[in-house]
Amino acid sequence: HLPEISHVEVEPKRGRFHNELTRFRYQVTLRVGDQRLTSEDLSWVDWRKDRWELMELRRRLIENKPETLALTNVANARLGEGLDPEDLYRLADSLPYQVHLSWARHGKEGSFDVIFTQRSETRFQFPFDLDAVKPLNDYVNHPLSAKQARQAGPQLRNFLKSLLPEHMVPASFVILDELPLLPNGKLDRRALPAPEAVRPDLPQAFVAPRAGVQQSLAGIWSDLLGLPQVGIHDNFFDLGGHSLLTTQLISRVRELFKVELPLRQVFQQPTIAALAIAIEQEQNNGTRSEIPKIVRVDREARRLARPVRSLQ
Repeated sequence: HLPEISHVEVEPKRGRFHNELTRFRYQVTLRVGDQRLTSEDLSWVDWRKDRWELMELRRRLIENKPETLALTNVANARLGEGLDPEDLYRLADSLPYQVHLSWARHGKEGSFDVIFTQRSETRFQFPFDLDAVKPLNDYVNHPLSAKQARQAGPQLRNFLKSLLPEHMVPASFVILDELPLLPNGKLDRRALPAPEAVRPDLPQAFVAPRAGVQQSLAGIWSDLLGLPQVGIHDNFFDLGGHSLLTTQLISRVRELFKVELPLRQVFQQPTIAALAIAIEQEQNNGTRSEIPKIVRVDREARRLARPVRSLQ
């Protein structure tokens, strides 16, 4: 991508302890300018075929004294069985060798390439796959992308509310860099990610529900909206609620609290805090709704109860 960069080194982090830093992170050195690499062809040993342990590798370096020893496809012991990169660094420190590790080719499997050399000033070209070259944005992360995606959802919802009827406004939004496509150029629907069950970025701060009516009502909201948590001041419709879910909300309130709330009350007071007050007032007033019992009706009685039309 950038011709002025003459060489790139991708090395595993140094460290004895196995943690996120040493297992999954790496150090990159970009060398700029005319720093030539040796063009000699190295005899690469596939570690996964010979599987030299650390003691065997030490023995070969001490007894054979090769000027250069190159291993490829070395399994990473930090992610399973294999050799620990830190052991190789320390092995070189104890011998008249320098060691160079490269994690440029086998990142997914955790494997790496390694070169032991007695020539201190020589830089070798590690093998790499030209077909694996990706766009530059695939090599970096975007720390603000999650926050921006959470902010985009409410903004899109408010915009669509001004254009579409309420039942056509999507309940959730997923921000993608690009749409997954099939080889024929059509949308690959199976590759579309499912919406994350997270509370969107709302202007009001999150306030947890108190025990009692608020907590029970929050459980209903979480179940209907598919969210792990909701705040008592969160707007039901900003969280993805719509008229169909509002009907289910009223039904569950009636079933759980034995009170009858009009549908319009959710639109007028679309927060847990406001609805909890309304429910408590209804309970204090004693206006509990009586849910009719389901009574078994005989089939013959049902037939006789039908209206009979006289034929003229």
